[in-house]
Amino acid sequence: MASMVDVARLGHYEFRLAPRDLTLRQTDTSNCPDDGDCTCTSWGADCDVADWSWFTCDKLPEACASSTAPAPTSTAPPQAPATPTAGPIQCAPGNEQTYKSCWHDVHADSVKSCASALANQFTPGNKMTSSSANVTQVLREGASGGQGGNGVTYMMNIGWIPGCTDYQSITIDNPMGVSGDNTRNYNDLIVGTYNFCNGNSGLGGYVDVGCLRYGFYPNDIDGVFASPPHPEKFWAVYPNICG
Repeated sequence: MASMVDVARLGHYEFRLAPRDLTLRQTDTSNCPDDGDCTCTSWGADCDVADWSWFTCDKLPEACASSTAPAPTSTAPPQAPATPTAGPIQCAPGNEQTYKSCWHDVHADSVKSCASALANQFTPGNKMTSSSANVTQVLREGASGGQGGNGVTYMMNIGWIPGCTDYQSITIDNPMGVSGDNTRNYNDLIVGTYNFCNGNSGLGGYVDVGCLRYGFYPNDIDGVFASPPHPEKFWAVYPNICG
């Protein structure tokens, strides 16, 4: 094998003998292969199909270009964290001026009472899935047995976000840790929408943790507070929380 490249010409072909390869190069541009001639074997020698280095034609035939183009790199969607994390609190819009015609004061003690009562709607450690029913608590100050009372209707809800597929199931009472540990639990999440949404007259809001939405929805909609309660009347008009 020659140590330097030797060149021999035969017709319109140029054979280059290199130490490690044999490359067929076309020197007559009038004889470029047609679109159907995209294999090295058609030229009787081995070549680098990846970059068609043996062509000296003005351009690579379209069919060859499409057949040798590198496959597109697929980008996998980002993986959800193994343990769900809490997103930012989404505070309900509103202020005293907006709701003065239909609103009643929202009291911190009643917010805490509603959150405590919500715990009676599920067993610690229970998991929610996309097919689970919402966990909902409804109460009104001064009311008993779904009757009486005055002021705003306090409604809290935990539910699976429609269409969310990041998780198969999530623990209801402690979505970011083990049930009963010291991470932020359902109570912290829901009451936090009242404590940290300043300037919206106590209208609360919601926070998403993985595929679960924890929300406090005080409202003045007729029929929501009843025995049994009818939260569906709220969702039918939400986000118009004034009845």
